[in-house]
Amino acid sequence: SFPQGSQSPPEVDHVLMIFVLSAVHPCECAAFMRSVCEALRPGGCILFRDYGLYDMTMLRFPASQKLEKQLYTRHDGTISRIFTTEDMATICEEAGLILTECSYC
Repeated sequence: SFPQGSQSPPEVDHVLMIFVLSAVHPCECAAFMRSVCEALRPGGCILFRDYGLYDMTMLRFPASQKLEKQLYTRHDGTISRIFTTEDMATICEEAGLILTECSYC
């Protein structure tokens, strides 16, 4: 059977997200990750790279662009979220995913 709400079967084994999740509003992250999973075949894997705590991007944001803890606005109105490894564990848990590795590089 297809994932709930899907019109077609999952088609990929891996999803690569580079600086994608940081642009998703915090309250929408789990739902976003669940929708990404709809494209994955059983046993598939999501690989990502995003902004981490004390990343140079975070350190360069002026205080005037801080919306809340670890959430900033860019000049074009988009947001940038800075993640901790704990944040990612929570997002994955809320989305029903199994987190196998998460570290700062």
